Amino acid sequence: VCSSDLDEVQKKHKSKSALTFIPGPQGGLHFAGKVLDKGGSASRRTIVGESTTPLGIPGDAADNCYHVVRHVAPFPSFIPTDLDGFLVTGGNAPAYGGGIEVTLELPDTGWVAWLVMRNVTVTGNSAERGGGLSANNGSVVDLESCRFVENVASLRGGAAFAHTAYLKAHATLFEGNRAFQGGALSVNSTSSGGSALIAWVQLSSCVLTENLADRGGAVFINGANVSSGAAAILGCTLTANTATTSGGGIFAKTQA
Repeated sequence: VCSSDLDEVQKKHKSKSALTFIPGPQGGLHFAGKVLDKGGSASRRTIVGESTTPLGIPGDAADNCYHVVRHVAPFPSFIPTDLDGFLVTGGNAPAYGGGIEVTLELPDTGWVAWLVMRNVTVTGNSAERGGGLSANNGSVVDLESCRFVENVASLRGGAAFAHTAYLKAHATLFEGNRAFQGGALSVNSTSSGGSALIAWVQLSSCVLTENLADRGGAVFINGANVSSGAAAILGCTLTANTATTSGGGIFAKTQA
């Protein structure tokens, strides 16, 4: 949980986070959240962004952690960090990734910030972009059998926002998420100096349901003037998603 004990860590990395991953040059961190009791039943550990300090106001998200989980890569690493079996909730970021932020601190180096999530539930988080999850600056995120439920973004990507990053999801549920663009997922590419910086997303065997946005009730794909946001949606179910303006299921555009 977010507490005053984390103040120095949060200041150093310019982040108010409950849990920050900073892999060394060898990478390869693994965090397992499922615990078996004596009867063999599995329970799930929770990473909570709500403040527990004496100054925290119960039920007021304004003093919650900006990111419940933050994964940064300041070193050259090509080995993923694994997050398995957790519940991530209560994050409230003013910009990116209320639940989880994955970013590369030094883009264009050929290094990788790579996070693999299995059996993780991300719910009740909020941000401007990527209420549940934000992947930026060439980072890589793999989702397997995860759940993104009732996350909110004031701008893009209620569940997840991929900005010049790579995101792959299999057998993952996106339900009841809300944003202005891309109720469940927003894919954003851009350009710099005439070069394309492309976001790439692949969804397979996923369910996207009851998500809400102004444009792109489930998915919003945004391309730059020299590139296109790229998404492959394979064997997925999109149902009961709503857009108040355009694209109840999917909205795609380019600036070219």
